[in-house]
Amino acid sequence: MDHEFEIVPVPKILYSDYLNKTFQNCLICDCALTEEILYKVQKAYSGTECLMEAAICFHCMEEMMKEMSKESQENLTRYFHKVKPLGENYCELCQKEIKSTDKRVLGGICQGPWLVHPMEYLCEDCLLKAQELLSEKTRDYRQRFREHHFPGIPTEGIPVII
Repeated sequence: MDHEFEIVPVPKILYSDYLNKTFQNCLICDCALTEEILYKVQKAYSGTECLMEAAICFHCMEEMMKEMSKESQENLTRYFHKVKPLGENYCELCQKEIKSTDKRVLGGICQGPWLVHPMEYLCEDCLLKAQELLSEKTRDYRQRFREHHFPGIPTEGIPVII
């Protein structure tokens, strides 16, 4: 991790495509994402099309983690331990270049209008491998989560961590 990261305004790529500005509320608890609140933005793309987007406050992220099995948590911790940020358009796990036509996920940790941690870029292959590490309990939870928060959106085949 880059401990020398300079806090910058949230880049437009992490804006809500729907709002065309920074996310205003947590997807789960609907709290306002003010300067006092840490939150994670995650967006899944196929080419230039945003397939899914979400901003979730850290309180809700912690609650989500409690729903994951211990096995899934341990597997994902080991898998993502090798993350090495290389910058825009490179997967942090396998270091391959991510083309603008590829399915991919990008995200960032924000606080109000500020990006407070380097953005993350992950390719479809690495995300699919991560999903294979999840227990049945965690997969069931994630499916219920998606059905509840993204009703009517086919999430099958969308490479996301949420």
